[in-house]
Amino acid sequence: MRFNDLALGRSRHRLTIGAQLRHTQSYYERPNDVSGEMYRCCDGQGNAYLSAAHDYYAGKVDLTYNDLAWYLEDRIALGDWTFTTGVRADWNGYMDNVDIAPRFKAEWDTFGDGSTRLVAGANRYYGRNFFRYKLNDAISSWREIRFFDPDGGVLRTLDYDDESGISDLDTPYSDELMVGWLQQMGPFHMRLQFVNRESRDGILRVEEEDGLIYYRNDGRSSTDSLTLDIAMARPWQLGATLNHASLGISYRETHRSSYQGSGGYDLEPQKDPVYYQGKVIDKDELPAWDFNIPVDVRLQTVTHVPDWHLAWSNFFNLRQGGSVARDSFEDYQDPETGRLYDIYEDVDFDALITVDTRLRWEPPLLSRAHGFVQLEVLNLFNDSVDYSTSDYSSKATAGRSGSLEVGLRF
Repeated sequence: MRFNDLALGRSRHRLTIGAQLRHTQSYYERPNDVSGEMYRCCDGQGNAYLSAAHDYYAGKVDLTYNDLAWYLEDRIALGDWTFTTGVRADWNGYMDNVDIAPRFKAEWDTFGDGSTRLVAGANRYYGRNFFRYKLNDAISSWREIRFFDPDGGVLRTLDYDDESGISDLDTPYSDELMVGWLQQMGPFHMRLQFVNRESRDGILRVEEEDGLIYYRNDGRSSTDSLTLDIAMARPWQLGATLNHASLGISYRETHRSSYQGSGGYDLEPQKDPVYYQGKVIDKDELPAWDFNIPVDVRLQTVTHVPDWHLAWSNFFNLRQGGSVARDSFEDYQDPETGRLYDIYEDVDFDALITVDTRLRWEPPLLSRAHGFVQLEVLNLFNDSVDYSTSDYSSKATAGRSGSLEVGLRF
């Protein structure tokens, strides 16, 4: 609910309050048992032997999840300054946490004419997607793993009946600091923005001494990004068309505390130490491949044909090639203990240029209704790069895909 502007002395206030109640229900079924076996080399006679047997049992689960949010925002105009203050409170029925997230932004119209504006902000954001953990807890308990010695004897059995300490978790959050400069430069608008985001209490999976796997708030990450955006202030007319273009360049540097990636809820913990950049570290400490792409360049063009109610948009994207810490299949032997460790080395992958195109026709149907037909093709030229993190499996960026959307706006 948005209130009308309220004058208090020299300031004007625009209040917004809101609430959200969400109920989610999910059903999952594994109709049949599934088994798998792992063999090792070698036993006393030099033969491979069964080292582990995995049994994934049939089952079904029907789960529900509720969350509630409330928020308040006040946009304050005072002379050449604009302040936005707010607070959001979230409660989720899974972790049973109440999380308070403050928000603040200040903007200064330096010369009072909108040509130069300086902006700064400090905000906190809490994660709000926990249903996957609740579902995963149920599904992961439908399995058993038996470990064998070379003679066929059972060394130990894991049944995963009590896998997670989820009820004791804190909600993951990110603290964000932002400073920016907005400038009108003749026919162009320019924005230069720096953002620092520190994320804490990320959820990772850790194997404890009892052999079971638990969720823990051990995940941490830090991201610094610098973005420059330049856009035409007014469209350029060419014949019966109106044309607009914008350019964006960003640099990002991210450090994570875990190789598991975001959440890691469906991955086994990486326990075995490895040798990387001259020292032995836990595999979880390897750099996260999925955020290791520092430079991104974006060019967008939009051509409008008003008489035909047609808009043609093109997006040109250049991503610098990142690097992956990958097993070199060579071993390092500790001179003191004689223990062998897998050697991981950084491998660079290629830069990628993609083109996305979108054609949208939106004719007026009634005085307040517009129909639309939109055809979109992503990665028009079907270019991709390999970013596999191991030689056991192949991973590549998405190829070409298309969609057709038909709708009504009223």
